[in-house]
Amino acid sequence: MIETDYVLNNFLSIEENAETYRSYMENPTNGTIEELDKQFKNHFYKIRCISYFIKMIHFESKHFDIKERKYRNDFVLSINKENESGYRNIELIADH
Repeated sequence: MIETDYVLNNFLSIEENAETYRSYMENPTNGTIEELDKQFKNHFYKIRCISYFIKMIHFESKHFDIKERKYRNDFVLSINKENESGYRNIELIADH
């Protein structure tokens, strides 16, 4: 959950929003409240989108790391390991 004070302070830190708020406080009409409401909804939507993308990047990076670790553990390259034919891999490397 996003802290309300942070959202409001961030909203009012934008000069256009602060101007609309001051206009509403001086002359509270339906037009000014609708404009203020529209600006706040737009601002809050942006915050929600940014929050979503941050979470998505975080979880995708964790998923990628888990997948890469599993792949590295499943396919360990060992030169001294025996293959299907009974030879060690190091014996199959040509020496010029």
